Amino acid sequence: MWTRIELKERAKEAFARCRWIAVAVSLIFAIVSGGGAGFGGYGNSIVDDNGSDYNIGEINIPKEFVAGLLLAGVVVMLLVLIFATVIRLFVRNPIEIGARRYFLLALNRDDVNFREIVYSFSNGYIDGVVTMFLRDLYIFLWSLLLIVPGIIKAYEYRMVPYIIAENPNIDRKRAFELSKMMMDGEKWDTFVLDLSFIPWNILSTITLGLVGIFYTLPYYNFTHAAQYEALRDNLINNDPKVSMDIRGYMDVEDTKETI
Repeated sequence: MWTRIELKERAKEAFARCRWIAVAVSLIFAIVSGGGAGFGGYGNSIVDDNGSDYNIGEINIPKEFVAGLLLAGVVVMLLVLIFATVIRLFVRNPIEIGARRYFLLALNRDDVNFREIVYSFSNGYIDGVVTMFLRDLYIFLWSLLLIVPGIIKAYEYRMVPYIIAENPNIDRKRAFELSKMMMDGEKWDTFVLDLSFIPWNILSTITLGLVGIFYTLPYYNFTHAAQYEALRDNLINNDPKVSMDIRGYMDVEDTKETI
């Protein structure tokens, strides 16, 4: 089992060993995970008496022009949405896998290379893209049922990128099964663990993101890597055969030294 104090102590120890690389990895992951800009507008238009034009003050604007402008706006928003989706699928999600791998490795070593962040691009890239896409899709579809089911599924699939980071060739169905097994009975405690970072997020906001960049993000990422390691080792201890699926080979010994 794990406790918040134990996870955070491990995170602090790991962060102290490889501070600047951890900051760089966290920053890159945060940048590619950033939200897009919104679109908005305002106006004060009134249809004239013949119903053919829009009047703004004393300026008459043909309805065809307004319709074309609205259509162009819709097209632009669709293009932006498509672009953002492509970036998420083929760039953001693989980088998430690489970032999870870096923090998992760096928990126990101080010689982990920064290049781990692009690990997924050369190790099971397509499989990783598809699995992460399905993760996002499942969470989205569950969210349509109301917010709470989506949140539950997000926690249920929380360990999927870590599992892929350890074994990029794992069957995608098995990756979801293992994540569910790890998170069974752990969702609420994980939610509380996330809530414990709220003061740090507030402090980051007050400092215009500086605390977040140089401390909160790496600290958060190391903490959740430590949680994954604890849940993984517990699952392997209960069923050693799972080691083959999670880590690609059967090895119950020294589970905290290599992945």
